[in-house]
Amino acid sequence: MRTFTFSRFVAGLVVVAAFASQIDAGTATIDINNWHQKIRGFGLSTAWSGTMTPTEADQIWDTINGAGLSMNRVMIDPNGLGPDETNNAVSATNRGALVWGTPWFTKNGVRLPGRDYDTLYQKDYQEWADTLASMAIKMKAMGAPLYAISSGNEIELGWTMYSEAALALWVGKYLGPTLAAKSPDTKIIGIEPCNIWGFERYLKVFKADPDAWKYSSIMAQHEYPTVMDPHPEFKAAGKEYWETEVYDPQTDQGEDIGMGSALRVSKIIHDALTYADVNAWHYWWKHACTNCANGAIWPEVGGQPTKRLWIMGNWSRYARPGFIRVEATVEPTTGVYLSAFRDTALSKVVLVIANSNNNTVAQSVSIPGITPRKVTPVITDPTRDLVVQASQDISTSDFTYTLPSQSVTTLVFDMSLPVPAQRDTVFNGGFDQGTKGWNFNTWGGTAQGSVVNGEYKIAISALGTGNASIQLVQNGIILQQGKSYEVKFDAYASANRTLEGNVELDVSPWTSYLTTLQNFDLTTTKTTYSYTFTMTNATDSNGRISFNAGASTTGLFLDNISIKEVSAPTAVRGLAVQPGFATVVRGRLLEVSLGRVQGTSYSIVLSNPSGKRVRTANLRNDKQSQLSWTSDLSGLPAGVYLVRVDANGSSVYHSKFYLAR
Repeated sequence: MRTFTFSRFVAGLVVVAAFASQIDAGTATIDINNWHQKIRGFGLSTAWSGTMTPTEADQIWDTINGAGLSMNRVMIDPNGLGPDETNNAVSATNRGALVWGTPWFTKNGVRLPGRDYDTLYQKDYQEWADTLASMAIKMKAMGAPLYAISSGNEIELGWTMYSEAALALWVGKYLGPTLAAKSPDTKIIGIEPCNIWGFERYLKVFKADPDAWKYSSIMAQHEYPTVMDPHPEFKAAGKEYWETEVYDPQTDQGEDIGMGSALRVSKIIHDALTYADVNAWHYWWKHACTNCANGAIWPEVGGQPTKRLWIMGNWSRYARPGFIRVEATVEPTTGVYLSAFRDTALSKVVLVIANSNNNTVAQSVSIPGITPRKVTPVITDPTRDLVVQASQDISTSDFTYTLPSQSVTTLVFDMSLPVPAQRDTVFNGGFDQGTKGWNFNTWGGTAQGSVVNGEYKIAISALGTGNASIQLVQNGIILQQGKSYEVKFDAYASANRTLEGNVELDVSPWTSYLTTLQNFDLTTTKTTYSYTFTMTNATDSNGRISFNAGASTTGLFLDNISIKEVSAPTAVRGLAVQPGFATVVRGRLLEVSLGRVQGTSYSIVLSNPSGKRVRTANLRNDKQSQLSWTSDLSGLPAGVYLVRVDANGSSVYHSKFYLAR
């Protein structure tokens, strides 16, 4: 954090005092097909803030009752993350936020006489890179992976100062190769200077250095004391552009915890998004500092956050990571500033509109080419903090909404059809409408679910207990007693792993309607999987289909999920070749009768003609009695199957049967 005299920020914010009670604004036109930058998120720093309480964490990160910030900037100490920032990183991750870190000071940094900043010598670069890589590995193991690590905070002014050439050397020859080898999922923020002038100096050197440029996935800048400039070459090179620190510039008139400061901050956010095209935006500090005026999200005195947090929530809770900013009329009338976003599936369009006028504004909006189904306003003003208003049904692409005075309003336009309450098919199985109709549950595990390129992506950073600790589910499916169903889906993973499928009761005790939970071996190739079952339980008008992914941290993708009624399976009895054993198929159940010899350990393998195992079991006859094994065949396609039984390691029986549909 630095102290400067600000000018350009405040000059852009005009508060209009009109005599009329309402201002009629010009129409804002939204071009949903003219895409700008992808949103990574909105965040703040928890440096020097202690460990957040659960209440504070919910106010910051929760997307239902809090501001829904999606990023957390943590301070990296010379030996890695300290206890407080480790706790904060875990807390933010558990609430779905992306965590990244900045070092103020380095391991082995030297403070030379007469200087107010540290110097890191090249001989210590590798040890510092190893320290950062070890920290990233540790945080990933704790379930709070660091998305990115910055090369250094405000490197042109200190805390630890690097020349332009030294920073390029540090990133290109040490930090980049070390993270690529030891923590390849952790990205590097190549440059994070204090202001636009330092940024341009370092950027010129990085562009000329192939290694520094290659390893820098993100370029970042603080907004002291002026707005950032656009850099379209970053997007063309596959890099992101982040704003990572700023505070309300008006610090000479005492603390302002209300809408005056909030509206100044909203203009800074607006300009960074619509002029500089940043992918991410951060306020400086969470901590309630003393004598720093408007430098923090929390006030100097008092336990509740300022309006600055809630106006950030007008963006962060609704323009979620992965949303795209689209072309729009950014200033439809004096004192009104608008930014527009959409998801890739076009199930939602989000407008964030700041009205700095002392009057209400009748704001007309036109979204050519589509007809939203409904709109939901969310208001932050002097008396409301992200208060969700009643949804309004609409049937035209043109809409007018009255903006409260001194407010920031989010208009969430819903383009998708409602999910039918009861249906006999999966809704939105191809994810064309984003996540609509689907619920992603984590029960003790840490994972994120999102729609990426029309597929449902599950990214897992920590496991809970059991497969169902991480699951994608959809309820509301009618399952009728006595009928048979086929579940089909496409899936693949970033590495080989298993996935569990289930059809079950939607409420406790979540009774499974399958005789055996279905397990699938996923590979890195997108493959179609299926299973069938017969509903023997009573008819359920709110059944649910689930995909349980808690067996591995390997990420996976799902697509084209369906359930449909099929004819009941039939089968013919197999032929035994060893007396004392028998294979019987009754309807959908396979029963294998085993020998009576006490102390015998049996291994049973059911395979298809190509030798692929489809069912296995291990049993032991601890009593001198007839032993049997039963398996549900509903999930298997029609065809010939082989049964083999081994006793104490030696083959004693085999049979085959034909399964018909």
